[in-house]
Amino acid sequence: MENPNSNVPPSEQCEIIKKLREEINIEDGDIIYLISLSWFKKWQRYVGYYKTNTSSNNQNCGEIDNNDLFWYNKFDTTKKYKSDYIMVTKEMWDKLYEWYGGGPIIKFPVVYTGEDYIPNTDPLVL
Repeated sequence: MENPNSNVPPSEQCEIIKKLREEINIEDGDIIYLISLSWFKKWQRYVGYYKTNTSSNNQNCGEIDNNDLFWYNKFDTTKKYKSDYIMVTKEMWDKLYEWYGGGPIIKFPVVYTGEDYIPNTDPLVL
């Protein structure tokens, strides 16, 4: 069910998030939010992320659901970036949360690996 507090049409949501993704500027140590890739793909289908015309037949993605990223009430560190979850900025998280609610909120600092920025999901590794 769509968040009743959201008056933003799906096509506009799509454009807002696309613009924010284009403007991402991440640096070592920045705090980043994680979203389940399975939920994000549902959202992409709902808003028509990869096509110009959205269809009213697209099923609503529901609340943000990050529960598949947890094991015994803790973040499951066996989950992998880009295959199980994506990273979003605080601005992107705030918009998606405003529109859909849900959670739980997951945030970590990012580290640069020499090739890419990834979330530092292991508190013992700095």
